Amino acid sequence: MSSTKHTHVEDLLLSPEPPWMAIPRVEDVTRCQVLESFGLDPMRPVIVVGHQPVFWHAGILAKFLAADTLASSCNGQLVHLVIDGHMGSFNEVHWPVPGADGSLHRETWRFRDQAEGLPMAMQPACAPFDVPSGGQLGLGLIHAALNEAVSAGDAALQQSRALDRLMDPWVGPRTTITASALAASQIGVELAERMSSDPHACRSAYNRSLLDHPGVDIAELAQGELPSWTMLEDGTIRTSHEDDDPALRRFPKAMFLTAMARLGLGDFFVHGTGGARYDRCMETWVTNWIEVDPCPASIASATMIMDPESLSEHQSLRQDMISSARRRKHDPALRAGTGPSTGKNSLLAEVDSYPPRSPQRREAFRRMHDALDAIPGSGDGLLLPEETNRLVENMSVASDRTYPFAMHDPAAIDSLATFIRIRLA
Repeated sequence: MSSTKHTHVEDLLLSPEPPWMAIPRVEDVTRCQVLESFGLDPMRPVIVVGHQPVFWHAGILAKFLAADTLASSCNGQLVHLVIDGHMGSFNEVHWPVPGADGSLHRETWRFRDQAEGLPMAMQPACAPFDVPSGGQLGLGLIHAALNEAVSAGDAALQQSRALDRLMDPWVGPRTTITASALAASQIGVELAERMSSDPHACRSAYNRSLLDHPGVDIAELAQGELPSWTMLEDGTIRTSHEDDDPALRRFPKAMFLTAMARLGLGDFFVHGTGGARYDRCMETWVTNWIEVDPCPASIASATMIMDPESLSEHQSLRQDMISSARRRKHDPALRAGTGPSTGKNSLLAEVDSYPPRSPQRREAFRRMHDALDAIPGSGDGLLLPEETNRLVENMSVASDRTYPFAMHDPAAIDSLATFIRIRLA
């Protein structure tokens, strides 16, 4: 939309309240081995941010901005942890478009094909489809970033590299590590061996933690199951079993992944609001299971509205339409015009023809309302269904915070980055 220059930031969340501290756990042998295997310095703090490699919104970018700020303040190292086992949608981006009638709707660019039910790591990298004509500048940036990474080995790597390029103007140097690579590292091997040696203890502690945190939308493990996904030889995916062939490929589930990241990789982990909910459950699980404490963690999130002027306009429109509906209650024929109808004018004239407070005036007033109620379209002052639907759609599109950050005005991202750095100073 032409008004993206008005993008603004609201609802910045940094929790706990800064300052944050990241201290390298140099005495942790496993951590040191993991860091060295990824080319990181065990003597310097490691700050980790993880997410699925989809083209995320500015609220997710806020995590990286906060983590980068922390890393810069403590001579730390930033890690972009890629959840390459993501099995949801990843091949579309959306943006708001105004209609000729003043309404708003979402446009969609499907930039590649995807196979349903397969992790991104099992789907190939590919050249993106052409950007639709008349599309926003941000679409071209995403297209170029995908093209640059077209030689990556799979879709997760391609899109994580594209995201890295798109973040470069605001986020400093980082090491990108996939969840699969972390699971194959020393911390993944040690935790997997601990699970295999006593799967019942792992599973019991896991399920107890879910009971202790009932708001977390994570399924309990059934008898014989472990907290990861296994890809079978026929290409299907299911929860891992204790007796699965070790040669089958596995992808860690959410709590297992953050356990690895906070036990054997990072000295500080920056979450969004969603990840923080299940991560508290993870803390309970690993503390009860193996009696160790994960590294510290925080929450960083923000809301950025792509077109706040449109949002304000549609909020005003909503009030105007509600007022119009209330006027219609007293003159339903307004639906056919813009002013008081001829019928109501004649009824009002009859009322005015009688003296104030006279019985004749009261009777004329009653006849007027009986006549108005009999007109088709008479209502109780509520919006018509088509008006309600239009308002709901307009407000939904205008207030949506999930459009890709690459489609925002760079100056707005500059402001977000500055705001976060000031708060974390």
